[in-house]
Amino acid sequence: MNSKKTFISVIAFFCYLSVIPIRADNVAPLDSIQSSIEKAFHKSMEDKSAKLLTSIEEELKKKPHNQIYSYWIAYDYLYQAFFFLATQNDNMAKEKIKAGFELFQDEKRKNSEDYALLAYLQSMYIRFTSGIESGVMAQKSANSARQSVEADSTNIRAWYILGMLDYYTPKQFGGKKRCEEYLKKALSLPAQEVENPYMPSWGRVESYMLLLDFYINNQEIQKAHAYLDKALSEFPHEPRLKIYEKYF
Repeated sequence: MNSKKTFISVIAFFCYLSVIPIRADNVAPLDSIQSSIEKAFHKSMEDKSAKLLTSIEEELKKKPHNQIYSYWIAYDYLYQAFFFLATQNDNMAKEKIKAGFELFQDEKRKNSEDYALLAYLQSMYIRFTSGIESGVMAQKSANSARQSVEADSTNIRAWYILGMLDYYTPKQFGGKKRCEEYLKKALSLPAQEVENPYMPSWGRVESYMLLLDFYINNQEIQKAHAYLDKALSEFPHEPRLKIYEKYF
């Protein structure tokens, strides 16, 4: 399976995020961890330096070792990898992605959130593999995604990752058959069951975007328009959604 090429679009998508301007004074305090990392990524792209992302990594490593902080260190590694891919430093990107999924190897009681992020990191690593190794890593990513759903079927990120993996798998390898189903399932779920700045909330905007891509690429413009309206009513100031307005 030539999985390496199938995830290049994923990289391109996240590299697009770098064009969204973020002011330095808008970087959130560490108690809003996901927001801090994502905004640090944008500022890093603006500054052409990963210093802000690595400083968050260092701060997280100073915290008492537990499952939550390990998750966020892995998430920070993911965004460091996005930065290095965008700046054409594939060796550092590979190192950060590998460091991210290795954090989960010794975690004996992985939960649904852990499995979802692990699947994400494993899918990103495919671009650095070839031949049999690509197929093995693709299977590991799919297994982790399924374990995420099994651990908690109400986790939006579990369904988003399943949808992403199916979407970016070529049709000749069995892909693009269930991504619509998975992404619509993701959008039927809340970003968080209970609002908590220490827990992840990503996946909702991303699910809308991938579903829009699916409909547009399949010339299902009415469906795409309907979901764009839903997305913008929920996230009226989200710049990543604004780019889809040109199709209507």
